[in-house]
Amino acid sequence: MASGWRVAPAESTSFGRRGEALAAARLDFAEALFDVRTDAAADTLDRIAETDRLHELWHLRAEVFARVAQRHGQAEAERRLAALDSHFARRARPMTRRASARR
Repeated sequence: MASGWRVAPAESTSFGRRGEALAAARLDFAEALFDVRTDAAADTLDRIAETDRLHELWHLRAEVFARVAQRHGQAEAERRLAALDSHFARRARPMTRRASARR
């Protein structure tokens, strides 16, 4: 279990705000696993470090949940995942005419 996990500081990315958001999300994902010391968690950390888009991190949420739940239980895993979900907040969509006509 020797993960070489690293993330570049946001200011060194060439992606602007998207890069900053990705770097922040990667750090939060890694922090969610900070006290889970297993080979599986190390593998998950490596996959987190290799992500190029937030969309890819979305798919790693289940792995993070599973690793934390194994170590600390479902309630703690749910708490940590809820903190990660802030990186994926969707903007409210304007109501369409069709949707507003149904109301």
